[in-house]
Amino acid sequence: MPVWIIAAVLFGMVVLTDDSYEQAVNEAEHYRYMVCNGFQPDYDDRRPDCSNFVPDVEYSRVR
Repeated sequence: MPVWIIAAVLFGMVVLTDDSYEQAVNEAEHYRYMVCNGFQPDYDDRRPDCSNFVPDVEYSRVR
């Protein structure tokens, strides 16, 4: 098997996992937004801190 195929596969794996941290942060903030606004119950039992939650300010930062 040529080396360039292995290099292409490794490069593809790096590109696919590049934004995984940012995606996880965005999903956590979206979950907090949905639960704290009462749009959905806390299905995952994460118990997000809603004490100082300001929906417009918090959610606009995520986008």
